[in-house]
Amino acid sequence: MEFVQSDAKCSGGCPVPGEQMLRKPFYSCTVLPNLNTVMDGTEPAQLAVDVQNSAEYILIYSFSTPDSGYLVALWTNGIAVYHDPGVEARMTISDGSASQVIGIDVLYGFEQELDFRVENGNLVINMIARDYPILIKLNDTMP
Repeated sequence: MEFVQSDAKCSGGCPVPGEQMLRKPFYSCTVLPNLNTVMDGTEPAQLAVDVQNSAEYILIYSFSTPDSGYLVALWTNGIAVYHDPGVEARMTISDGSASQVIGIDVLYGFEQELDFRVENGNLVINMIARDYPILIKLNDTMP
């Protein structure tokens, strides 16, 4: 996927990191286009997702993707903080498998392959949940 990097300039004169990144133009120049790119063609879907973590509340939404995969969005639902360190989370998808799992950060515009395993027929992913949505792309998924 092509993402707008957080240090990129756009026609709206977006700031570069360190230059008032919390102002509206930064988010409208990076987050919204990145979220639009990732969510293009997705549809809400039911996935049996369980997350174990130390956060008091966590929100989880799942979607099917046009390429027969799934996308899971999750974040801690508390007070947002600057430079959130996140919390360790263990996501389990019941009766699931995947050929590849990718973590997508639409705020900073990057993605990376995540380690995962299948335990007792369940797909298990260890990750960091933050106070903004992190998207988990499951390729070649069998829920």
